[in-house]
Amino acid sequence: MAKTRRFQPLIKLDANDRRALSFLNFVEAHVLAAIRRQHHIPLSKVRPAMAFVSKKLGTNRPLAE
Repeated sequence: MAKTRRFQPLIKLDANDRRALSFLNFVEAHVLAAIRRQHHIPLSKVRPAMAFVSKKLGTNRPLAE
């Protein structure tokens, strides 16, 4: 039986209601989609890049800031 891998979400929802997205969540989703679709960058490369940018710039929202 194959193991299911779990990852932390790249976009953390702001709303208490998990069915709703904030404006910044939409911005992050749009930027992430552009990185993946237009630049053909896989999530396996996006995750460490986001961690690096977050640490270097001291931000929790590297896709929106």
